[in-house]
Amino acid sequence: MGRGRGGYDDDEVGGGDAPRTPEVPKGVPIPAPGDPVLWPQREAVKAALQYPGLAGPLFDSLPDECYTHPAYAAIAEALSRAGGCAAGKSGVNWVAEVSQGLEDEGLRRLVGVLAVETLRVSEEALPRYISGVLARLQEVWVSGQIADLKSKVQRMSPAEDPEGYSALFGDLVALEEYRRGLLEQAVGATPDIA
Repeated sequence: MGRGRGGYDDDEVGGGDAPRTPEVPKGVPIPAPGDPVLWPQREAVKAALQYPGLAGPLFDSLPDECYTHPAYAAIAEALSRAGGCAAGKSGVNWVAEVSQGLEDEGLRRLVGVLAVETLRVSEEALPRYISGVLARLQEVWVSGQIADLKSKVQRMSPAEDPEGYSALFGDLVALEEYRRGLLEQAVGATPDIA
């Protein structure tokens, strides 16, 4: 390492022979707040942090697969480790407990943001809104399961395996019906449903 012009170390100013590698951010990537695909995940986590009594056991019963973004998945897991929404905790202590369950500093900051970010609904409409958001989150997850089942059904031959085909097709019909029910619950609560 020699001194470059001006008496600076070449490595300090990026003038050395080796190319400088950009600094890679550490930790879990933070989702964009306005991402419409992640909207149900963001709103569900906000509801659980701000109104755990309203999100309650329904939020706690959501499968981990509902959260496709690692940040929301980690926060949902921290919510569960803190006792879940049904534990009856709320307020600053609830948010602090959830935050302490996260090792990543960026995620802790995100919890702080989500704990105060506005839910764009009136106080009277909160129960319906939160119920609709949780239904929408489930509906997105169920839609993925339906797509997987449809793919399996299309690859099967009803002539070669009539029992297996009938069983899968029956599961597909039941999931489609469940999805329709979730959509009915979500209508009016979510802006992204046509």
